[in-house]
Amino acid sequence: MKKKLYNTLSMPYLVLLLIILSSCGIKADTRPLLEPNVKVLRIGDSVYVISLEGDVKVEGFERKDGYYVKKSGEAFCFKVQRIEGKSSKHCVDRAIEKEPELKLEYMENKVLIHLRGFDKYALYPYVKEDINIRNRVLVSEKLTLDRYYERACYAITGLVSGLESKPKVFCVEPLPPPIVEDVESLEYRVWGSSLLILWQYDKEYESFLIYKDGKLVGETYGFIFEYPLPKEVALFTVRVKRKGGFLSSGRSITYKP
Repeated sequence: MKKKLYNTLSMPYLVLLLIILSSCGIKADTRPLLEPNVKVLRIGDSVYVISLEGDVKVEGFERKDGYYVKKSGEAFCFKVQRIEGKSSKHCVDRAIEKEPELKLEYMENKVLIHLRGFDKYALYPYVKEDINIRNRVLVSEKLTLDRYYERACYAITGLVSGLESKPKVFCVEPLPPPIVEDVESLEYRVWGSSLLILWQYDKEYESFLIYKDGKLVGETYGFIFEYPLPKEVALFTVRVKRKGGFLSSGRSITYKP
């Protein structure tokens, strides 16, 4: 009687024990695998793939600056694999060989660009012989750009049904350098074993460069410069330096012992 009762009670206990033990194991990840979320750009004979979410690998493409690129003017398909996720298939049409026509009209500090050949256009900065695809700006048939003190280059494409044409690269010539006025009231004073060079200046500046007999000997941010007292005749020149590295022609004074 006792043996039968023991066997009856032990069966549910064993089942419960198995359930507890199985719950302590490693559970499978039931979350669905994510698909690639990418942006595909066809710009002339180059195809760019930019991941908008997560890390991906693109079959047959070269990784560059955080995106993938492949040069081919033909229509083709390719696979994008999301890391630890699903893959997706993408196809691009044949490249548009035609490029936009443009005419530059220079104004005082701007340039007006007249465009022809397409209804819509995209503008990119062009740096080190490459398009900066992350700074894309959609433009119309007329475009106005600022001029700077340095030459700036751009690439412009025509848009047709989601494709972009062969880029037309152009550069905007820089503004002429600004006139930087020289210092005033330039003089020197002997102070012990030193020569003090003094001047006045009431305009915008970044620093002053001091030359002795044509050789740069110092830079200062005030209106006085101390130099060891020369033993011979010496020519000192002070040039004003403005933001952007622009310099005045220089004003000189001759020291005679």
